[in-house]
Amino acid sequence: MTMKRLLLLLLLFFVYSVALCQNTVYVNANVPKSGDGKSWAGAYQTLKEAMLEANKGTQTSIYLAQGTYRSDTNIQGYTDPHFRIFTFNKSVSLYGGFPPTGNPGMADRNPALYPTILSADVNNTPADPSDNSLGLLLFIGNNKDTLDGLTISDVMPYNSSFYYPVTVATGGDLTMNNVILRNNHTGAISINQGKLKATNLTVIDNTGFIALLDFYKSEVTVSNSLIARNNANILLGCSNNSSNTTGTYSYSNITMADNIAAAGVYSLNLLNRTVNCIYYNNVSPNTGQMSEWMGTNPNSVFSNCITQYAASNPGKKIFQGDPLFKNAVAGDYSLQAGSPAIDQGSSAEYAPGLVSPSISGIRKDLAGNARFIGNAVDIGAYEVQGPPVTGSWALKDPVLTRNQVVTYQLSFDYDVLKLVPSNFTVHNGSIVGITKINNRQFEIGIMAATVDSVRITMENSDSTFSNFGGLPNVSMACLPDYIAPVVNANDTTLLADIHNAPVAIVNQFYSVSDNHTVTAKLAVQVAPITVSWPGQDVNVTATDEAGNITQQSFRVTLRTLEADAVQTVLPTVHVPFGGSIPAGALPSPLTIHTTDGQVADFPVSWEVNSFNNRQAGTYQLPGKLTLPDWVSVPAGMLPVITCVVEKRRDSTISAPASLNVSFGTAFTALALPQVAVAYTDGAVVNVPVQWNAGSYDGNRPGTYTLTGTLQPDANSILRDSVARVTVTVNKGQQVLTVTPVADKLIGDPAFALQGSSSAGLPVSWTSDNPQVIALNGNTAIVGQPGTAVITLTQPGDSQYEAAVPVKLSITVKDIPAPVISARGNMNFCEGDKVTLATTSPGKYQWYLDGQAIGEAAGNTLEVSKSGQYSLQTTHPNGYTNASNTISITVYALPAIEIQPVTASISKGFTVQLHASGGDTYQWAPADGLSNAGIADPVARPAVTTTYTVTGMSQYGCSAQAQVTVTVKEDDIVQPTNILTPNGDGINDRWVVQNLDMYPDNEVKIFDRSGRMVYRQLHYANTWTGDSLAEGTYYYVLTFGPRGKVVKGYITILR
Repeated sequence: MTMKRLLLLLLLFFVYSVALCQNTVYVNANVPKSGDGKSWAGAYQTLKEAMLEANKGTQTSIYLAQGTYRSDTNIQGYTDPHFRIFTFNKSVSLYGGFPPTGNPGMADRNPALYPTILSADVNNTPADPSDNSLGLLLFIGNNKDTLDGLTISDVMPYNSSFYYPVTVATGGDLTMNNVILRNNHTGAISINQGKLKATNLTVIDNTGFIALLDFYKSEVTVSNSLIARNNANILLGCSNNSSNTTGTYSYSNITMADNIAAAGVYSLNLLNRTVNCIYYNNVSPNTGQMSEWMGTNPNSVFSNCITQYAASNPGKKIFQGDPLFKNAVAGDYSLQAGSPAIDQGSSAEYAPGLVSPSISGIRKDLAGNARFIGNAVDIGAYEVQGPPVTGSWALKDPVLTRNQVVTYQLSFDYDVLKLVPSNFTVHNGSIVGITKINNRQFEIGIMAATVDSVRITMENSDSTFSNFGGLPNVSMACLPDYIAPVVNANDTTLLADIHNAPVAIVNQFYSVSDNHTVTAKLAVQVAPITVSWPGQDVNVTATDEAGNITQQSFRVTLRTLEADAVQTVLPTVHVPFGGSIPAGALPSPLTIHTTDGQVADFPVSWEVNSFNNRQAGTYQLPGKLTLPDWVSVPAGMLPVITCVVEKRRDSTISAPASLNVSFGTAFTALALPQVAVAYTDGAVVNVPVQWNAGSYDGNRPGTYTLTGTLQPDANSILRDSVARVTVTVNKGQQVLTVTPVADKLIGDPAFALQGSSSAGLPVSWTSDNPQVIALNGNTAIVGQPGTAVITLTQPGDSQYEAAVPVKLSITVKDIPAPVISARGNMNFCEGDKVTLATTSPGKYQWYLDGQAIGEAAGNTLEVSKSGQYSLQTTHPNGYTNASNTISITVYALPAIEIQPVTASISKGFTVQLHASGGDTYQWAPADGLSNAGIADPVARPAVTTTYTVTGMSQYGCSAQAQVTVTVKEDDIVQPTNILTPNGDGINDRWVVQNLDMYPDNEVKIFDRSGRMVYRQLHYANTWTGDSLAEGTYYYVLTFGPRGKVVKGYITILR
């Protein structure tokens, strides 16, 4: 095998191996169940599945569809759910922003439209962050990893332990683009001895313990990013200790605003470049002013920045002042048009090889707009997008022949330091040279290659970085001058003349074009110059400045004229009823105006078939114009004349005769007549009348004059259309009727008397005995027992005669009052009761002190309260009677209380008890009490005892209360330490208080030499010191069930 073939096989094996290692995994949180992850149709449902797959290979791309992916896998070796962190140990690229449906590719990604969120809120409990993971993404190993189009959020510390939301372990190389870090509480990014290239980051609303973005011995570039509304010690920092002596850190076009931090950029002795950055409205929690840039390495760079606290330095283009954000309160940190940051940035920062990792390929700002406008860049994350940079072209040679060099002149609105052939595309030619006149003017020489047009196009390529970028595409073309003009027909029709005269040719009906010759230099001839109806052929000959001739023949036709106005101001013709239209009343001819402004008169004939002189009214008579072929009138403009047939009039109107009707005759029952009318044409007609009722009332006698409106036919008109007739109505008779009433009981409710007039008139009632039956209108009020006679009358009115009176007799009967008595003693103690009773009939209601007792509705009542008791009976008719009153006295039980409420004493000690609320007291049991028959005995029980005291009032009513005295078995005695046996009754005996509670005891007394001088079992406080001399003695006391020993000294004084 030859060496060449061996190398070829090795190359093929390498390519195949790399292809096997590369892998794409698809994840979609919106699918109902997980597939094999090899396509969108079979996508995994969780990122954990994709992570496990990625950790098997060497290079994996994970495509994430729109959705939220929660950390659901623990770091190896941890079981605590707070350590659920996605951990990658092989090279991986995570791409978010894919649509959740269909089969999208990379071109369909849109993270803003399809947000892809990695969340540490493990259990989806936003209101309870205590269960959130303490980290989110961990990259391990010497791998190249990518995060693109993701939102990372909700990381929380746990028990003072935390990872960063994004952590790169030793040796990692991470690229981040279009990533949002929001609402994390352990910082944002940590790089340990690795590389980071981050662009288009948004780090907002996070908190951190140390640095928000923390780096150690790493190569870092962060550009085109926003760091806002965060709270950390440092925003961009690297660990500054004796071991962190290597690393480079480059920060360009970063906007840092509205943060709380002690320092913005912190590197001290490490190499750092901070260029094109904005610091504004950042505060320190301690000093108020944030240290915006801290670096002591002499090779570090801090330039082209807007600051709030650092002093201005024009030489380094450091400007202190307001950057003029558009709306920082709403989160819009882009720049206003007058911002001092515009065009003050350094485009050299993006030169290849200046920083590592390189940012030379970045061409967009954080919003996705062009970063370079001409050669200038703005300071901060956002570039102000002014109007497009434009240029203008000019040709030095207006006429071009084959293989001739034509020179274009190109002018720009901004300085362009250099142009090269790769900035242009030439069609049908080639560039022979580019000459720079100045920074804004260039000349480009082009050699034409074919007979076709020569055209040059400017491209937006950027091969001359920083000297050309963001300029628009502009172009211009040049043609050789051997191409003949082109004649085209625009509109080959002309309007006819209303009088049929020949129409002059106008040049608007054709157009002539040429690639080089301007229209003014073209010679055009037209023949003939006029056209007659309906049209004819016309020849057009065009000659350009080079002598090229084109001849074209067109058929030119004349268009029909259309009227836009016809004479419409026509007189109305009036004809008497039965007469004819006067001769000459219908006009002809009429004037017509056409749409192009021509005017002429044309004859018209009128259609009169619809006219009828025996039918009054208005007639619209249409006219028919006589027109030539080249004139037309729309249907809506045809003439119409109005002809009116007048109505006939009356000569005399006869008056109708008067009417006389009986009472109650309705208006509709009146036989009201028609009215005879004589017309001027001799006809006499009975004309109907629309009579009005007016004030007429058939139930009200009197004389009425009715008016009506004559209703002539449609062909007639009356001078007076009002008719009048007299109607007289007579009075009526009425009869009274009354309903009998049964006897009443005293207390019966008021009732209505029933009586009426046949005429419906109001009636009056009177009583001859108001004490028995009183009246209020027709309401009868029952009074005392007896008999009353009621009389019904109606005096008549203007319509009816008076009625004959009617009489009614009513009797009222009496009801006796109830009596109550007590079945027992009416004075007693609280807790006893007595029964009250009655034998009277009726419905019962008992009362206490004048107030009704609820649910006391029987003929007996058990009472247990003091007061005045009475009874009210209600009879079926609602009448109530009150009984006699019985006085009941109930003596209250004494409110017995004991102080203290509870007591606890050491055995042998005493407690003073005090009872209150009674007049006399008796305690039980009496054991341990100084006196069981007083209010305040002293208690000294030997065991825990509950005492009950019974208190009695002056009325013999008693009540009880209890107190428990708890005795603590704590073996406490209190020996005295002095003995004076001199017979004065004071300290004559050696007393050990409480020892009587411990009869099983032993006392030993020793002198100073240790000799026992006294010993006694069951000591009872009887020792007087015998004949011992004065001095100090030592005692040993043993007592109680536990054999407690108490030792001490006693002094004898004589």
